[in-house]
Amino acid sequence: IYTAAISGDLLFGAFEHLLMITMMVLLIVLSLYMMSSSGIALYIATLPEMTPLHALREARELVRHRRLVVLTRFIMLILIVLFLLFVITVPIIFFAPAFAPWVFFLSTILAVPFVHGYLFSLYRELLA
Repeated sequence: IYTAAISGDLLFGAFEHLLMITMMVLLIVLSLYMMSSSGIALYIATLPEMTPLHALREARELVRHRRLVVLTRFIMLILIVLFLLFVITVPIIFFAPAFAPWVFFLSTILAVPFVHGYLFSLYRELLA
């Protein structure tokens, strides 16, 4: 949105830029707030006789008063996965660039079970 506003000449002065950046930060915070319960709802929805809306309600109750902890864990998970992908992929790009796309592909595929295991263990911790 910010890039489209700049390229469309919608932002002229510093005030407009500041207003747009503030709006973007508020939207990011709102997205993280909603993601903290909906990420847990994915695991609750797998329970028998559970509908998606009921899973969202249950997840909202589960993370109530612990939302900051869940957000911190989500952000740390993202940072750890990105760091590991960086550490694995960047040396391969320098030393064997022909294999870099394959290494990146394999490392992202191997990250999926790690992410789901981490999020499931977080869900189990919230239940306790």
